Amino acid sequence: MLTGRVSQSTAIDWPERVSAAVQNRYLNRVEETPASAVDVLESAESFCEGGALSIDVERTLFEAFVEDDYDGRLHLTTLRNESDAVVGLVFWREVPEDEMKSWINFNALSASVSDLRGMVNDVNAEIVDDDSIHRQRHRSSLVPVREESLHWLYQASTSRRDLVSQPRGKALIREEVIEDLTHRWVKIELLAVRKPFWGNKYGSLLLACALCEAYSLNNNRAILHVAGGYSNVPAVKLYQRFGFVGVPAGDGGMFNKPDRDLFVLGNIGTALQSLSWTDVLTLPDDRPSIESAKHTSRSDKEESDSIS
Repeated sequence: MLTGRVSQSTAIDWPERVSAAVQNRYLNRVEETPASAVDVLESAESFCEGGALSIDVERTLFEAFVEDDYDGRLHLTTLRNESDAVVGLVFWREVPEDEMKSWINFNALSASVSDLRGMVNDVNAEIVDDDSIHRQRHRSSLVPVREESLHWLYQASTSRRDLVSQPRGKALIREEVIEDLTHRWVKIELLAVRKPFWGNKYGSLLLACALCEAYSLNNNRAILHVAGGYSNVPAVKLYQRFGFVGVPAGDGGMFNKPDRDLFVLGNIGTALQSLSWTDVLTLPDDRPSIESAKHTSRSDKEESDSIS
């Protein structure tokens, strides 16, 4: 059995930490409406810098949000500065159970416990190899966070084995397991920071805000697809920093297509309670400015501008 799972805390305080981080940066978090989204779209150039495909995805999501194509399940969270300019955005969607039921490959859930423990050991290896005290502390906090995601994968694979070993007449058990594995999911559709504001680590702050709002709406699992896969290093690093775990793809994988470059956060509430938020939301001491953002280091730019 996979050990080291995060226990349920009686005092979930990470949402308050996220709100404080937003205020400390002189920003406002806004849950946009279809009407306000029209203003955002008309008042700014494209947020995406990843080429025509990313821009098309952004435009499609704006149109779907304005037209309410997902019946209120598609959300748009933005960060606005003191001038009310939108510095970045994240589209995220509450995924219906029926959609997750069709996406999860229940006939091929076969991940082994040893494989899952190996993924956790990889995290420990990173801690040993890193000389930064702050990064060591943060990555240490990621071990139980990622184990929370791995627990979901473990639950899925062992549930599959339990299902196939059940005698006939136990169909209800299968339905109960499927329901447990497929409810309360959100999908991060797009995360982007406007180029003039790169270098302020707004990507981390936007993701934290989206997860905070999703959790407040009783959602507790998150999944996303990274455009470009592992070659998109900035996005992968951002999501791994929050404890997202990559899901193996290919024939017989855990998800039906699209099944590549997927990352899962198995339990938003209990997992993120274990994060070292001081480190995951570490931000420059000085207030951000467009001019200072132009001169940030490459590593800062990579951290803050990530598109899923």
